[in-house]
Amino acid sequence: MPYETDQWAELLGQVVHDLDILLTGVPPSGWESPAANVGWSCWSTADHICSDFAHYAAQVIGQPRDHYVKFSFDTSRATTPDELREVVRVSGGLLAAAVRAASPGCLGWHPHGYFTAAGFAAIGAAEGLVHGYDIAAGLNMSWSPDQRLCEQVLSAVFPGAAHDVAVSAFEGLLIQTGRTQGSRHEPPPAWNYTAAAEHFLDLERGRQAIPDCRLPRFVPQGERLRRRSPRLLPPRTCGLSLSA
Repeated sequence: MPYETDQWAELLGQVVHDLDILLTGVPPSGWESPAANVGWSCWSTADHICSDFAHYAAQVIGQPRDHYVKFSFDTSRATTPDELREVVRVSGGLLAAAVRAASPGCLGWHPHGYFTAAGFAAIGAAEGLVHGYDIAAGLNMSWSPDQRLCEQVLSAVFPGAAHDVAVSAFEGLLIQTGRTQGSRHEPPPAWNYTAAAEHFLDLERGRQAIPDCRLPRFVPQGERLRRRSPRLLPPRTCGLSLSA
């Protein structure tokens, strides 16, 4: 258990590092431009990544069984790109630290199932990768995360994904999240993290007895690409002002 959590915390740190490099290259005028796939500005997409990291950390620490921990996290006090990048780094660090400090048998609620600490790190890494792609694609920027990192995320978060040697692991991740079409595999009409939750629960069951708990009821999200992260305020549409 400690090895796995430390391994995933380290992998998440690599994703955050790669994201920071990507965001450093966003031109000043690009933050208000729309990101690809999500209908948000590039600033709001980065804000969304921060929100995912922070709320996943809260789920690891609080271990709630049927809800998100009731607190609000946003980047409203960040008014410059450098400040926003700092929040991305810190929120990613909070999740990594929570994962490393998690007790054995840690389980937290998510709309798609119960996740272990390592599982939250894995889907946090997936969020960082696919939304990093959304920002890069929206601005026609090139971004190629480490292949081995993407392989680990793809195999854990989408364990049933078909393997296509003609497609990189990063592109496979994009296919599974409905962002691009592979040479032979159509993107799913809808997607979720249910298989990832089961994958990490199975790993935990193999190590120790865990409480027999009922998984939260999964509510389909229709044809939307994904759920929005839990927020008390709508995503910001402009990265250079404090107004919502």
